[in-house]
This record gives sequence, structure tokens and C-alpha cells, in this order.
Amino acid sequence: MLHFLRYFLSALAVFFVFGTYAQSSNPVGNAFSSGNNCYTITPPIEWQNGAVWFNDPLDLDQDFDITLNVFLGANDGGADGVAFVFQQVGTAAIGLPGSGMGFAGFAPSLGIELDTYDNPQESDLPQDHMAIFRDGVINHATPQNLAGPVTISPTGANVEDNQEHIFQVKWNVANAELQVFFDCELRLTLNENIVQTIFGGNSTVWWGFTGATGGLFNLQSVCISEYAVGLQENYAVCEGESLQLGVVGAPNGTYSWSPTTFLDNPAIANPTCTPTTPINYSVTFTDVCGNATTLETAVSLPLPSVSIAPLTEACDGDVVTLVATGNADVFAWSNGDEGNSASFTESGEVSVVASISGCEAEAMGEIVIYPTPVSSLPANVTFCANESVVVDATASDAVSYVWDDNSTETSLIIDASGTYDVTITSAFGCETVVSISATAQPFPVINLPESTSLCDGESIVLNAGNADNYLWSTGATTSSIMVDQGGVYTVSVDIAGCTADDEAEVLINPLPQFTVPSAFDICPDSTVWLILPVQPYDWRWDGASVTDSLILTSGVHELEGADPATNCISSAIVEVSELPRAEIEMASEAILCEGGKLDIPAFSFYDVVWNTGFEGETLTIDVPGIYMASVSTICGSAMAEIFVGEGKCDCPVFVPNSFSPNLDGVNELFKPEFDCEPIDYLFTIYNRWGELVFRTNDYNVGWNGAAPGKEYYVADGVYIWQLQMESTLVSGPDVVDINGFVVILR
Repeated sequence: MLHFLRYFLSALAVFFVFGTYAQSSNPVGNAFSSGNNCYTITPPIEWQNGAVWFNDPLDLDQDFDITLNVFLGANDGGADGVAFVFQQVGTAAIGLPGSGMGFAGFAPSLGIELDTYDNPQESDLPQDHMAIFRDGVINHATPQNLAGPVTISPTGANVEDNQEHIFQVKWNVANAELQVFFDCELRLTLNENIVQTIFGGNSTVWWGFTGATGGLFNLQSVCISEYAVGLQENYAVCEGESLQLGVVGAPNGTYSWSPTTFLDNPAIANPTCTPTTPINYSVTFTDVCGNATTLETAVSLPLPSVSIAPLTEACDGDVVTLVATGNADVFAWSNGDEGNSASFTESGEVSVVASISGCEAEAMGEIVIYPTPVSSLPANVTFCANESVVVDATASDAVSYVWDDNSTETSLIIDASGTYDVTITSAFGCETVVSISATAQPFPVINLPESTSLCDGESIVLNAGNADNYLWSTGATTSSIMVDQGGVYTVSVDIAGCTADDEAEVLINPLPQFTVPSAFDICPDSTVWLILPVQPYDWRWDGASVTDSLILTSGVHELEGADPATNCISSAIVEVSELPRAEIEMASEAILCEGGKLDIPAFSFYDVVWNTGFEGETLTIDVPGIYMASVSTICGSAMAEIFVGEGKCDCPVFVPNSFSPNLDGVNELFKPEFDCEPIDYLFTIYNRWGELVFRTNDYNVGWNGAAPGKEYYVADGVYIWQLQMESTLVSGPDVVDINGFVVILR
């Protein structure tokens, strides 16, 4: 519960908003919000440590009065207590558990402990007690003990009584006095300038509760109820209506309103008032500790008035601005505008509602918008050069026409480019100025070539230039056409109805004709000649001029023949492939694993034949020896051989899962079994607690069940072993890293 005097509410309303209106908090440690502005500091579990810090800080340069409900548990033998704390560490701070009550250990700070357990090492009282400490030190025998200890209850009674208790802290800046109350009784007073002596002149502090348990425990919690008292200074109500007066917060306590005139119940926090005249009230609130607070308010009956022009006339397109006169604070117009004026563009009834403190008055008016003449005159007109056009500006409801040459007819003859305006007036006096843009369009100009020659397969684009419409002899209606056939092509175009014609002749020349082989195969280091065709063409081989023959090289080549009479060119692609040499590649030696098989690959561009009679690139063998492979082509032959030896390729390991070192000569020794010779070896054994009982780097040595130092034999049971071993095999390094367990049975 927070109980702030009205003086502080009015002076510090923003600062103390945490007490009444949903103060946000930051629980840390084992603390948590339990709802309804209540917080569990420690649940009834041993070795809990929690704190709740409120996110809006306090200003120690301002007076305050804070009242809360605390619950210290139901177990008189529980522990350890809570502390109300001011600190500058931050909203994540938490101190030591147990007797530290979550407060011990951080500074700068000032804490008020509610200690429910006697800790002799802290010079505690045997009864539930309270004291004021600084800087997280909770020993009563130190200088950091600023006030107390005294019993929490004035009678020294147990406060771990399964009941909520009222805890109140008051701070008076002028007197530098901090007072602590418990169940409305003054228990501690500290007279000290704590801003200077504890917080180094910085008056802003975080505040909240900490608490802890140890080997003993209690449920410890705090609740912040809405004990702040506040009342709106002014109310306004419309004549003949009712309103509800209201004291903010304070559900616990009594209320008394004065006078009782116009009130339905003067003994509740929120009486209903139905006044017929303005009136002033006072209300006195008395809290659960007998403290009385008196607040005042005034109720008024505002009477607004408003007026606007009853009729306003305008032409279509005009903006009509209406102004409201009256004594109102707020004006709301029927078109959604606000303020003492509004703008309209349409005919109809309009209204404005004026209000003072929610009380309203309304004024009505009418707007009539007359139409302006609407002409059928086009915005643009185009005509061919040396001609003329007649335009008509006839408009509905028009009574007069005036052109910019002062003529007054509805139509006008135009024979030159330019802009022409006409002013049209209606019977209501509304005017419209209409403009028309006139353009004298010249006849189109077309520049098609008279004649052009193409090689067979080529094409040309014939372009008729810019115009509005096109019609070609092919039927096309585009500005240009693509032509790849011989003939005469004509086009007709128009711009704004002005037309012109043109034509072009297209001639097609044949391409050169010749034949050459498309592909040749050649052996390495050999020479092949290509004899060119006998036609009278200009020849180019890969872009370079040639005459009647040339030497071929491998690659993809282009032969071009050009007709010198027409400059038409034909081409052919000739691909010359160099056959690979008769080569074969194979490893010179390999190892065959004992009892296994081996694939021997031979690499060549040609078919491989082995000395075993097998044909194919890969020979599979199961005996060592010398193997030969050969290839033969039109470009030569080649051979390769490989020596295949035999060797070991794996080293399987077997580790027993039990042995019986009981000196009966059977199964006395525990060691891994394998048939290769390691180059690195480590065998270790551990008991179930991870303690080493055996280690060796000699693969010939096994474990006989002796403990480290061989002072005694280990007990029967399960032991963990790990084997790390590396061997060199034909196939390469072989690394083993395995583990398991062995059971000793005697």
C-alpha cells in the first residue's frame, strides 16, 4: 500500500506515479510477481535469495510517505527476513543469502531490516527485530548500524504469525528525518542527511525489497495496494446531467464529503453529483492508521453559445469558408473540421457543435453551389497546313460567349496554330474559361531508299518515319517493316489526316556455292593438306586470306568464300581432330592385402589388353605377381607393367569383457588381443569413481587385478578401460581409440 499526502501528489504527481498506477518492477533471483501488485520475495524453500526493484526511482530531495503490506511467514522457527532498501547499484542488484537477507554485500545503500531469525554472529536480538543499516553491512555491532535494533512488534511478539502487517516509511527532507512504522506504531527514527553521507550527493535511488532463507525458511512477500489519495481539482457537468466525483485509490479507510448537497452518498469514495448550481466540495479520507487527508474540488456548469451564417451561395469550384461565433472552447463541424471556421465545396445543410467542458450548443446553416457552364469544346484540334477548322464551344445553361478576339458566337474558324480562349457565363453569373490548342499539321515526309541490294538470307528494315498511321503494300500497319525478299514495297502514311506515299525496290543476290569435308582425323606429328574448290571466289581460312591449298592443324576452323561481284559470303566449318598418341598409364607397383582382391586400373584412350588375356581398363587379381597391359592404334602402340606384392592391411582388436584374477591359473590376466605390432600404445583402466587403477605403454603387459602400487588387489566389480593404439599397415597408419568395461569375477 502507498499512502501519499495530497501535497505530494500535486507537487510530485509524475514522480509518485509508481505508487498508484501500475508501477513496473524487476524481480531478480528467486523473487517473482504473484499478481495484484504482490511479490513473493522468497518461497518457503531453503537457501532462497530474491529481490524486487521498482523501475521508477525515488528522489530523496522530495518528501515521501510509503505504506506497504508485508508477510513474514507462518513458521516462528523459520528464517531469515526481508529488508526495505534504497540503493544506487541498479535494478539487477542482489546481495548475500541467509542472514544477509539479500541486502548484505552491495553499496552505496540504506536498508531497513525486518529480521525474523537470531544470528548471534550479527549481534542480533533474540526476538524478531528491526534496524537501519548502510552499505550492505547487517552486523549491529558495527558503525554501519545507524538505528536500532528494536523489536519489530512494540510488544516483542512474534511477527511470523501468518498475517499481513502494515509497514510504513516516511522521509522529511527539511528535518533530514527518516521514520519507520510497523502496524501504525513508530519503531525507528534516523536523523541524518542520507543524500550526502550515504549517496555522495546523488538524490536519485532505486528502491525495493530483498529477502533470503537459509537452512530454515518462510514464505516472505510484500504487496503494494493503491493507498495513494488524489482528487481532481475541477469538474464540469452540463445542466440537468450527473457526474461521478472520485477519490483516486484508497480502498481502505473512511470518507466524508462536505457539503452533502447534490450528492447521493457523502460517505463513499465516488459519490454521484447532480448539481443545479456551481458548488465546491471537500472530502476527508482517514486511513487504517488513523491519518486524515482532506482534498478539495470545484464543480461548474458551463453554458456554451454558437451561431453561423444561415445561407451562403457560391459557384462550383469555389471554396466556402464559414466562421462560427460564440463562447465555446471546442467547435466540431458536420464535415469533420475543428476550430472556429470550416471549408465546404458542396451544397447542403451544415452544422457546428460548440462545447465547453463537454456541454454542447448547435447552429445550422445552408450552402448552395451553382454549377458552372460545361462546354463541349475539345482541348486540342489539328488540321492540315493551308486549311482551316471550325470549333464549337456550346455549353449548357450558358447565356453568353466571349472569345479572345472579342467575337461572341458559339463557334470560331481557326486557320493558324495557337491557343484560343472563350469565356462562358451562366444565368447564375458563374463563369468558365475554356481553352483550345490548335495545331496546323505539315504533310508527312518519307525517305525510303529508291533501290537496295541484299545477299540471299539477309534482311533490311524499311522505315517510314514518324506518323499517326501506316499502310504498307505487305498489309503491315507499323512504322517500319523487315524485308528479306526481292520486290517493290510501297507505304502510305498520315499525320492528323494529312497523307503522303513512297516506295523502295529490293534486289536479292545469290550466295557463293562450294563443298569441303566437314571433318578430318590426323595423327600427332603428321601433315595433311586441304585442296580448296575451283570456284572463282576470294578465300579466307580462319579470317586469313588463302589461295588454292593449306596445311591442316587440329581445331575447329571456318572457310569463307566471297563472290567479288556481289560481296556475298558463304562459310563452312571444318573440324580437324588430332588422334591421341598410343599411350597407357599405370602404377609401377601395388600391394595386395592378404586373402583379398585388388583392382589394377590402366588409363588410355584406347582398348587395353592384359597379359592375362583380359580386355578392359581395370584388371581384378587375387595373387601377387607382375602384370602387363598394352594398347595398339593406327598411330602406334604402347605397353606398361606393374609389380604386385602381398601384405597386411588391417589389425582387428579383441578385448575381453571379464576375467578372474584369483590365482587359479585360469583367466588371470586382462589385456587386448591383436596380431600386429603397434608403434604407439596406451592401455588404461579406471574404477567407477574415475580413479586410475592401471596404466601401461607395453602391449605385452596385461592387468592382473592389482591396485596402483600393487599393494593390494581391487574389489570385484565393473572397471572402465580405454585403448589408444597406432600401427603401421600396408594400407597406411591404423589408429585405434576405443573404450569399454570389464567385470572382475573371483
